[in-house]
Amino acid sequence: MLAAFLNKPYPYFKNREKDLLSYVFIGIFVGIFLSIFQPFEISAWVTPYKSLKLFGFGLISFVVPGLLNLLIPQVIPAKTTEDKWVVYKEILLILTVLLFIAAGNLFYGRLLGIMPLSVNAYVMVFAFTLAVGIFPVSIHVVLRHNQLLKFTLQQTEALNLQLQQQHQPADTAKHFENDLQPAAEILPAALQFIAENEKDTFRISADQLLYIESADNYSNIVFTEAGKCKKHLFRSSLKRIEGRLADPAIIRCHRAYIVNLKNIIKIEGNAAGYKVFFNAAADVAYVSRNYIAVFNETLKSLK
Repeated sequence: MLAAFLNKPYPYFKNREKDLLSYVFIGIFVGIFLSIFQPFEISAWVTPYKSLKLFGFGLISFVVPGLLNLLIPQVIPAKTTEDKWVVYKEILLILTVLLFIAAGNLFYGRLLGIMPLSVNAYVMVFAFTLAVGIFPVSIHVVLRHNQLLKFTLQQTEALNLQLQQQHQPADTAKHFENDLQPAAEILPAALQFIAENEKDTFRISADQLLYIESADNYSNIVFTEAGKCKKHLFRSSLKRIEGRLADPAIIRCHRAYIVNLKNIIKIEGNAAGYKVFFNAAADVAYVSRNYIAVFNETLKSLK
């Protein structure tokens, strides 16, 4: 049961304003906790301005995560954070932050003259830091995961209902138009992809496109042909392709994916975002939480 929860998808996205507020809250919590309860023999420490000095540990708990928030995205690849981030990785990241906070607390304690700079002192300070921080951190991870999961599942339920309503009338209308109009008048719009060298091209109809997946300097164009799913590896970055797309139903939904909203048949959600399914594709595409608002709004605007 625990292992299953630890491996559940967890969102890794950064909102600097919300992060800053979280760090302020953590710093205040640490300062108040130490001032009121004075654990770990702090009550025996006699010094002027004791409460103010104890709030210094709260300041460490604010400053260190703030600095790491700027550095960690430079170390952890974006693909890892969006595609494979799970609960246990979030907990390990938080423990890493606590290790650095413990180091900051050790140096601050040395500055106050109450801690020696030694391995044993660091282990002790880390144990104290973990003891103070583990409860609010654990509650934060569980509540955030459950809150986002519940919200995402509610959204996907509404979107799947909309997909059912959109596809059925659209199919009926299409058959009706086929009976009344010559085929030449209802040809689907074409998509033309131009490679980085500006010479090679790839052309399909917009109706054929399922999704496009980033493959480093290339892109995998996934489409249907004669009812079967096919892939075409094309030398062009996803960003370059995105800049040349004019169809409002074909949108960026992830660092590594562009999807054709008109060919989505089902959406599943978890705390980290959506998985979208296509009629002819065995694979799925992903919608990261950073793109969910735009994805939902665009999908709802389709007729």
